[in-house]
Amino acid sequence: MQSIIVCFLKLLLMGKSSFFGPETISLHTGYQPDPSFGSRAVPVYQTTSYVFETVDDAAALFNIEKGGHIYSRMTNPTVAVLEQRIAALEGGVGAICTASGMSALFVTFVSLCSAGDHIVSASQIYGSTATLLKHTLKRFNIDCTFVSINDEKALKSAIQENTKLIFCESIGNPGLEVSDLPKISKIAHQNSLPLIVDATFSTPILCKPFDHGVDVVVHSVTKWMGGHGVAVGGVIVDGGAFDWGSSKKHPVLTTPYEPFHGINFWEEFGPSALSMKIRAESMRDFGPAMSPHSAFLLLQGIETLSLRMNQHVKNALKLAKWLLEQSAVMWVNHPDLPENPTYEIAKALFPNGAGSMLCFGVKGGREGGAAFINALKLSSNLANVGDSRTLVLHPASTTHSRLDDEAMKASGTSPDLIRVSVGIESVSDIINDFKIGLKAVEKATS
Repeated sequence: MQSIIVCFLKLLLMGKSSFFGPETISLHTGYQPDPSFGSRAVPVYQTTSYVFETVDDAAALFNIEKGGHIYSRMTNPTVAVLEQRIAALEGGVGAICTASGMSALFVTFVSLCSAGDHIVSASQIYGSTATLLKHTLKRFNIDCTFVSINDEKALKSAIQENTKLIFCESIGNPGLEVSDLPKISKIAHQNSLPLIVDATFSTPILCKPFDHGVDVVVHSVTKWMGGHGVAVGGVIVDGGAFDWGSSKKHPVLTTPYEPFHGINFWEEFGPSALSMKIRAESMRDFGPAMSPHSAFLLLQGIETLSLRMNQHVKNALKLAKWLLEQSAVMWVNHPDLPENPTYEIAKALFPNGAGSMLCFGVKGGREGGAAFINALKLSSNLANVGDSRTLVLHPASTTHSRLDDEAMKASGTSPDLIRVSVGIESVSDIINDFKIGLKAVEKATS
């Protein structure tokens, strides 16, 4: 079984990118045209398993005399291209794709934590992630303390003897606070802890978390990376810089692993210890494998990621500034606006713009928010972000409809809040659509 793991490692390193520009990486890394048929596009290898040419061939695969695939729950050729491409974009030593962004987070947490362990997390994070940390993992006797992640004193005070990692989002959801990654990573490393960051809202085009001391990056590739709302997926990217051996806090990586004949992941794989542990254990035991067809669809999105993010950012800032001038708008929040409390951090970490998410409040609270949404013609009212199309949501009418105003405020939202994932349409068309919505607000609240 140990030999299978080494085969996995070889697969991770196969086709390592020699390109540096993200535009080129997004198109070429991990794949050369199929020598049998000359296919320029990455083929969909929709298969569970792989035929061994001979008994000797099978033996060579298991004895690591050659690289290859054995079973698609662990590796698949189509998925492997996506993994290599994303790892290259982030600058990591390896990546593991999963069936969803939530499965990527779950796998990361349970790969580093055991019963009795503890996590420190930012408080302003995606609701489902908060539920996972606060409730689901608690059933496994893994506790979590939530803090205002940029509050240095609070962060240091939350770290316990049994803390195994610190978690935050590059841009918080839904409050759009930018995490001060260099400061947080410094505190994490002073305490021999890895910093895990969900960078879905920023993508590697806008921010390279590994350049700021982050150790592991997680994405919901369902969002901007895919960009078209046609496939669900997640990815875990291993930065390869954290010294698991010196930390003394992660025996899951530094002590013999019985199911694989006592292998020590840190001794065997060094910088790739975590990614190899995830592939050998979590992908095998939990089975959150990404479908090859989903990987193919997500690769189509990756190819245009740089171009799309540039347009997303331009549109978001133009829309935000226009909203500030509208009488029916009470407030606007985007990390690139001085009104955002983390504006200075955003300028330092996101020189090319801090994403395409924005929030704003309308007159009339719940009534005004509902009127705005119902009047729109172009923008889509749905519970997703990161699509090429503009998406809007009124949390008070949907995800937070059962909360009173006080409870809603505590959750980081408000009755008047409209969440917008700004698309790549002509910004004048987006603005014209929002004009219709704001007219409806004025009528409903007059």
